[in-house]
Amino acid sequence: MDTSARTPAVGELLLAARTRSGLTQEGLAERSGVSVRTISDLERGRILAPQRRTARALADALAVSDAERAVLLAERHVAEPTSSPAIVAQHVPPDLADLAGRDSELARLAAWADEVAAGAGRTAMTLVLSGPPGVGKTVLAVRAAHDLADRFPDGQVFLDLHGFDAQPLEPAETLARLLSILGVPAEQVPQRLDDRAAAFRGLVRQRAMLFVFDNARTESQVRPLLVGSPRCLVVVTSRRTLSGLSGARRVAVGELAEADGIDLLAAIAGAERVDAEPAAAADVVALCGNLPIALRIAGNRLASRPQWTIEALADRLRDERRRLSTLTAGDVAVRPAFHLSYEQLGDDARTLFRRLALMPGRSALFDEALYLLGADRDATDAALDELMDESLLRPGPVPFQYEFHDLLRVFATERLHADEPPETVRRLDVGIVDRLLRRTIAVGRVFGNTPEDRVGAADMTRRDARDWLDAASHNWFGAVRRAATDGRHELVADVVIALWGISTYLTIDMALWSELYDLGLASARLTADPVRISHTLSQVGWMAWRVHGDFDRAYALHEEAAAYAERAGAARERTFAQWGLIGADLERGDHARAVERCVAAIPIAESGTATRLIGTLHAMYGVALTGLGDHAAALAQFARAVEYARASVEAVADGTGLEYLGYDLCRMGNCLGALGRWVEAVEAYRESVDALVTVGEGVALPNARLRYAQALHRIGDVDAARTELRAASRAEVSLRGWPDKRTEFRREVDAALADLSVRPPVSSQHAG
Repeated sequence: MDTSARTPAVGELLLAARTRSGLTQEGLAERSGVSVRTISDLERGRILAPQRRTARALADALAVSDAERAVLLAERHVAEPTSSPAIVAQHVPPDLADLAGRDSELARLAAWADEVAAGAGRTAMTLVLSGPPGVGKTVLAVRAAHDLADRFPDGQVFLDLHGFDAQPLEPAETLARLLSILGVPAEQVPQRLDDRAAAFRGLVRQRAMLFVFDNARTESQVRPLLVGSPRCLVVVTSRRTLSGLSGARRVAVGELAEADGIDLLAAIAGAERVDAEPAAAADVVALCGNLPIALRIAGNRLASRPQWTIEALADRLRDERRRLSTLTAGDVAVRPAFHLSYEQLGDDARTLFRRLALMPGRSALFDEALYLLGADRDATDAALDELMDESLLRPGPVPFQYEFHDLLRVFATERLHADEPPETVRRLDVGIVDRLLRRTIAVGRVFGNTPEDRVGAADMTRRDARDWLDAASHNWFGAVRRAATDGRHELVADVVIALWGISTYLTIDMALWSELYDLGLASARLTADPVRISHTLSQVGWMAWRVHGDFDRAYALHEEAAAYAERAGAARERTFAQWGLIGADLERGDHARAVERCVAAIPIAESGTATRLIGTLHAMYGVALTGLGDHAAALAQFARAVEYARASVEAVADGTGLEYLGYDLCRMGNCLGALGRWVEAVEAYRESVDALVTVGEGVALPNARLRYAQALHRIGDVDAARTELRAASRAEVSLRGWPDKRTEFRREVDAALADLSVRPPVSSQHAG
């Protein structure tokens, strides 16, 4: 029978009935349990006819007439070719109504299923969904099986391979079950594995079927189950990546986004409760590590305890010692899911897994793993590979960095204290903190401004040093906290001092820098070393005026820093304290007081060896004079600052001082522009941009590019100005740690771009 004339009738009937009921496609999907995609495809005629189960669900949801119901149910039978194999009943678990997120994963699976349904391949397509235990791989696969059912009219089959149980399902037993599902009597099932596999492939050769093989342990458990029919789709879920399955397409299933986690919690515990305590709900999601199994347990605990507040649950979860015990609801728990994976690890991988819990942050670099395992590089590499394959670690944002999921880290901590002697734990704990902090000091000294500042510096470029500090920030921050708690005060103070001056290079939130500087000062005071105390006082003082705008506290801290430096006879620290006082004056707009301090401070600086600070004081003197309107005198000070910066660049081959040269040339350009000397200003800005680009100094670069563009416009080079403004806009991302400055900078760039089209530039003959 020609079904092409009949198929639109199904879509038209469905559309008419839905419209009559006042439902959207989403509303009908919610009421019927049929996916929005299936409803849409039926209404547009992309699916010839619904399966009988789907037809019944739609008919019931729409309360159609008996005649309409008959059309919906009968159409499926008419649309099937009489030569098709018998339909296989669905063998898929019920769908979960509260699946949250996973839209992108489901879209990818649907697109691949469309390829199969369109006959685009020559053999069956295999998809591997991999991820850590509890991430929701099975739930995702089941949802996909229901959503994609209409693309595979000959049946959908789900089998749990029990790969991580004590007795995984063997391929021979799996094939026997598949043959039984396909209607083969038990007495006709072949005895040999190869014969069973051949019989299975033969039965599905002409069928359009979807198979979900859940919880696969190894590739060998799956290979005999793979079919050749190009109309079949095989979905495999596993905690392992199963990289040995050649030709498979892969989806890495990760934890949920925060919003999706909150949606899942609300779907189970109740939207009203979540809406009433949004902050506590967000905390619960974070404490559950955005892991679906943990969120389901948390939601069910709340649902079964209506007298609990969400904050009460969050408070229980904040205690790491009982977090995994709290995440238990009936026979569902997080800990057993993790324990199955842990027990199946090799000895080295198991040891490394639990010892990685000693990392102060959420990740480890290879050398840190090498130390914790205490084995050679090959053994460490093999253990890391095994943990990655088992989805117990994931790759970090930089090469050879490995990250823990938060709840896996809690579990690893439990195993560490259960499986390792206390003296081993203490030795490794002290050792990893010591290694991290001494490495941080060495990397921080790469940015030193004088030879004495760079003693013991790591052998790496400034860009590499910045990248390391960024990537490892959660670890060395955590190590500083741990060392401070352990009373290792000299080490804490030295780390904070070594990191001075690079806070604007990194992507770390200023609140964390403030905490770090406070810890450094507290530790320095406990050392009773006046030089350490003076230096850290100036750092905290800088934070007070530069970040918090607390000028009274800033002045008090810098004055105290100067007193300690005077007592110790430390000229550099005296200059550093004066620098802080001048900076506070400039930030507050007290330019006259800043000039007075500069006049007094520069001779003090010149009596010491901190030549970079001398140049900085000349630059600050120039800024103060600019604030008073004396641009000619300011230009002379900026010229002196540039001289010191050039001397620093020439003295050290690694480019130290280039960022200061960039700053000072930009300020000189500003001054030249104020004097109307735009051609000279353009040259100063150009050299400033070149220096900052070379050194990779991000925070000052956007402003330098903006000023360069404005100067180019003033001399009439509109095209070059537009190009430079676009570059400035791209560089804006480096201001992400300063949201207010970033917003203001974006406004300035937008205004400058608009200015190019409406304001004629000053002619070049007047520009010099």
